[in-house]
Amino acid sequence: WQGYDDPDAEALMAKAFAAVEQGQRESAYGACLRYLARHPPWLYLFHPVVVAGMRPGTAGLSLDRRGVLGVT
Repeated sequence: WQGYDDPDAEALMAKAFAAVEQGQRESAYGACLRYLARHPPWLYLFHPVVVAGMRPGTAGLSLDRRGVLGVT
């Protein structure tokens, strides 16, 4: 139940991964994103998203590469 199994999405991604020429890659990745927008994985539907913002120069707050908020 934690996996994502969609053969159509996998085929679109494989085509995008294999594309070499920039125009082909843009088209292939665009097709992936359009498909996923119409057929989103359940994780997109039920996984909570936290959004945080801060003014530039705010002291004591940081985000690491994983998106973990640090407060000092």
